[in-house]
Amino acid sequence: MRIFYFLIFLLLIASIAFVFNKPAPNLLEDEQDPQKVILNNGLAVITKSSHKIPLVAIRLIIKTGSATEGNFAGWGISHFVEHMIFKGTPTYTVGEIEKRIKSYSGEINASTSHDITEYHLIVKSEYLNEALELLSDCITNPAFDEVEFEKERQVILNEIKMNRDEPLRRASMLLWENAYLSHSYKYPVIGYEELFRRIKRQDLIGYHKANYVPNNMVLSIVGDIEYNLALKYVEETFGKLPRQTDIRAIPLEEPLQLSTRDIEEKVSDLKLSHLLLAFHSTRLADKDLYALDLLAAVLGQGESSRLYQRLVRGKRLAYSVSAYNYTPKDPGLFLIRLTLDDKNMEKALSEVLKELNEIKARSVSRVELNKVKRATLSAYFYKRESIEVQACDYAVNYALTGDHNFSKRYIEGLNSVTAACVSKVANNYLKLNNLTIARLTPKKEADISAKPIPKKGKEFNIKKITLPNKATLLMYEDHSAPIVSMHILFMGGLRVEDENINGISYLTSNMLLQGTKSHSAEWISKEAESRGIILSSFSGNNSFGISLKCLRDEFDFSMRLLADILSNSTFPEDEIKIMKEIQLAQVRARKDDIFAVASDRLLQTIFKSHPYRMNHLGTKGSIDNLRREDIIRFYRRFAVPDNMVIVLFGDVDAEGMQAGVSKTFNSFRGRATEKIRVLKEPEQESPRRSFGQMQKEQAVLMIGYPGTDVRNPDKYTLEIINSIFSREGGRIYMEIREKFGLSYVLGSFSALGIDPGYFVFYVATTDENIETVKKLLLRQINLLKAEGPTEEELNLAKADLIGSYFRELEVNSVIGFKVGLDELYGLGYEAVFKYPEAIESITPTDVMRVANKYFADSKLNEAVISPSSAHQPILEREAK
Repeated sequence: MRIFYFLIFLLLIASIAFVFNKPAPNLLEDEQDPQKVILNNGLAVITKSSHKIPLVAIRLIIKTGSATEGNFAGWGISHFVEHMIFKGTPTYTVGEIEKRIKSYSGEINASTSHDITEYHLIVKSEYLNEALELLSDCITNPAFDEVEFEKERQVILNEIKMNRDEPLRRASMLLWENAYLSHSYKYPVIGYEELFRRIKRQDLIGYHKANYVPNNMVLSIVGDIEYNLALKYVEETFGKLPRQTDIRAIPLEEPLQLSTRDIEEKVSDLKLSHLLLAFHSTRLADKDLYALDLLAAVLGQGESSRLYQRLVRGKRLAYSVSAYNYTPKDPGLFLIRLTLDDKNMEKALSEVLKELNEIKARSVSRVELNKVKRATLSAYFYKRESIEVQACDYAVNYALTGDHNFSKRYIEGLNSVTAACVSKVANNYLKLNNLTIARLTPKKEADISAKPIPKKGKEFNIKKITLPNKATLLMYEDHSAPIVSMHILFMGGLRVEDENINGISYLTSNMLLQGTKSHSAEWISKEAESRGIILSSFSGNNSFGISLKCLRDEFDFSMRLLADILSNSTFPEDEIKIMKEIQLAQVRARKDDIFAVASDRLLQTIFKSHPYRMNHLGTKGSIDNLRREDIIRFYRRFAVPDNMVIVLFGDVDAEGMQAGVSKTFNSFRGRATEKIRVLKEPEQESPRRSFGQMQKEQAVLMIGYPGTDVRNPDKYTLEIINSIFSREGGRIYMEIREKFGLSYVLGSFSALGIDPGYFVFYVATTDENIETVKKLLLRQINLLKAEGPTEEELNLAKADLIGSYFRELEVNSVIGFKVGLDELYGLGYEAVFKYPEAIESITPTDVMRVANKYFADSKLNEAVISPSSAHQPILEREAK
């Protein structure tokens, strides 16, 4: 289902470059190897124990995807089968599968790519056997019910429309179908609409029978398991499946490209252009892989990369640029992507080609090469905190290379890469006769014609210290991975802005990385990336600050760097100009995103005076008017010690380094925080409605209500309500997507704030179905108000939320950020750990009370963004 995100994950796996600047030991050498066995029926099983948290991740890969569809090439049949797998079996009815997984405090999902289809679960470890039984039944005995088949067809048709509406996906499809002439990689994984519509139920049954066989599968299990018991469970479930003949289709070999291909598509209602370049590359199991991956990192990964420095910071011809080497099972593509103004298209393309020629002529320096090796090694370890990533890593490695420990071999391969290797592959692959260019540009006007849930998990012994300068320091030791996460948080954000300075918090946070008294922006980005440090800034509705993640041996440097940024940022005029241009481009890009446009319109409808009505990026007018003195004034007002929380989580000696940390950050000074006065939003007394028009294939409906703040205990009940409505198997999912097939993207969320926030329902559908979807949605809201939740709904919601809570505890940077915000907002750093108990205490009466309190008819706000103006009169009539 999440095709795009899975492809991105594969790109990450295929680009894991991992070596230290100063030749360093391979940190994976200390990592426990997984165990692999091949069952008698041909199923490959990979297992690994990790007892950090009481969860287990399961990944099942079927070695079939859009590239192996044979006579169905371009139909999207692999993806269609994936959608149908969880739509019931002879044992489980539709919706019961998701309910059972939620009762195990788990999540279940699936994805399809070119070469594989993947199913992934994460559950409490005590439910491993039940989860395997459920998964094996779904995989081998899908019902392919005729009614569900037609409903899911409509869901996927909506997904196809959504892909065409999203500029980057549309540009990517344009690129792939022109870069490949023969190989099946040319086809979109989801298929072409006209071919997809031809698929019959019997086609799915036959395709499933031929491909969903044990000798075509890889099963990976990582987490809180005992090996022999886990293998016993697998033998009792998947081990009973009979081996079958392998009849997978083999894709046609792609012929040698002889000349540059250049294709352009003009799109209505597009604010920014997209330029994509692709050179035919290598497959995953090829010796040139390592040098090409490092070449991509040098060119376009990180702010110190060559193309970023040349095109974004130097020539200022693009707003973003990236490069990556996509290496699936068969030869893939070396990709460069730019977002830019249409007027800069030719100049930007020329500059990209110049940079490629320069790197072919002079290659890379040893320092530059070591920088990207260390940066990608660090990124690899950051991801491997998650058992889900580990399970996926082992399974994908084995499916595509036959070696579940391929990541270790990959690190060894990257270690051997020299500057000469990079120069060689640049000259061999980055040739004009091997280049395909895809341009997505604006169409000018002239062109237009549950079970009991354990309440205990990982123990967090957090140490809280008040520094002499009144800053708060939170420290937590965790030696399970060689990683340290740090956050510096300040109260501020959108909440303290007005129309005149809207966007200043976001701009200020970005400027914190653009130079200090002793170091330039370029030095900071290069030095951080060369040491494998991930350094970023953030700004939201209520806060702003800096986050950093590093390997343990870079902690001292990282701490000094943060202290330097806090005390000595200079906010240079030339950097402000660059950051403003990028921020303005982001504002314009939101106007290409139908969800962003709908969200902005909804918030302007809910809020009439409170700053939450604005977008955190600001507007063109407000950003244009911001000056250096405004930024300095804002920073000095809010970036002060008594308005600051420092979070330090990970592989550190909290007791031993307390004095050093205190000394480093105690030098940060500032006057006492001024009292923040924010206009109170008046009580809403009647429904409000708003309409907007965009030339897209989809229409979006958003319904919102004023919500609550972080201190109100109603926030927990609103989370329960959110789960009841929006989770897979929830009310609107089952009613709108499953029963009627009217939407692929839908859900709800509760946004909290220091001041009362908002609760939103959203549905993407077609223009003609907007009114139907709205009636279905409001009917479900009113049913919950009138009747409350069923016992099963409430139990599943609790299991869902507490399962998510435990998954978040796994990654120190995530839980550290939550802990820091709770402390900053006055809730106390221990508040997050009270979450399971608070969720468990909620009753059906609480749900009914809160639903009626917040979802009153008089408090309804509606925003519709549609390709036609037909809904505007309806909204106007309803508003009267």
